[in-house]
Amino acid sequence: SCHTIGEGDRLGPDLRGVSTSRPAAWLPRWIKEPNLMIAERDPTALALMARYRNLPMPNLQLNDAEVAAVVEYLRAQDTQAAQRR
Repeated sequence: SCHTIGEGDRLGPDLRGVSTSRPAAWLPRWIKEPNLMIAERDPTALALMARYRNLPMPNLQLNDAEVAAVVEYLRAQDTQAAQRR
């Protein structure tokens, strides 16, 4: 309910293109520990929070395998979207 892929922003950003618009190490870390990245004052994390009503992305307590699966899903969605163009 917070994100879409290609259908526009909601409480959080539309995730289309996220796998190519962020550094490779940034995205999995953001998915796994957004609270720490905000506490560390990561510039991208702070900008996202400011843009989306100062709502922080929650830490979903995902393990490494779950984070990797989410990142792979986002990459696959971006690849499919690029192939449709």
